[in-house]
Amino acid sequence: MNNSLLDSSFFTDAINLIRSAQQKINRQINLTMVHTYFDFGKMIVENEQSGDERAEYGKQLIDNLHWC
Repeated sequence: MNNSLLDSSFFTDAINLIRSAQQKINRQINLTMVHTYFDFGKMIVENEQSGDERAEYGKQLIDNLHWC
C-alpha cells in the first residue's frame, strides 16, 4: 500500500471533499424546495383566486382581525 494514502492529510482532504459535496447537495435541495413551493403558491393564486392578489375570504379575515 502506498504510504501517501496513510498520510492523515489525505484522509482530511477526502473528508472535506465529501462534506463540501454534501453541503452543495443540501443547498440545491433547499433551493429546489423553495422554487417548488413558490410555483405551487403561484398556481393557487392563478387558479383558485383568478389572479386576484387576495382571496375573498382574506378580506373578511383582515376585517375580523381589526376587531381583536
